[in-house]
Amino acid sequence: MDAQSFRQIHPETELEQSILGSILVDNRRMEQISTVLKAEEFSDPFHQRVYETMLLLWQQGRSVSAQTAAPPSGSSSRFTLVSTQ
Repeated sequence: MDAQSFRQIHPETELEQSILGSILVDNRRMEQISTVLKAEEFSDPFHQRVYETMLLLWQQGRSVSAQTAAPPSGSSSRFTLVSTQ
């Protein structure tokens, strides 16, 4: 399937990626986003898990980054919280 076909079938994917990316760029955005967006509102189950992990890190007062939420080796089904302290 080419990129154009994928976008036509799943137009919300780009929006979801943009939301997650904006949180990675500026963790302070989580304060606003978390009040209006629930994980189950993401259409992609992977994006739901990423958002849940980001939310958990933020609620714990930890930095939300690509390094603090990493999938286990060889798996994309679950995330592992990685301590940076």
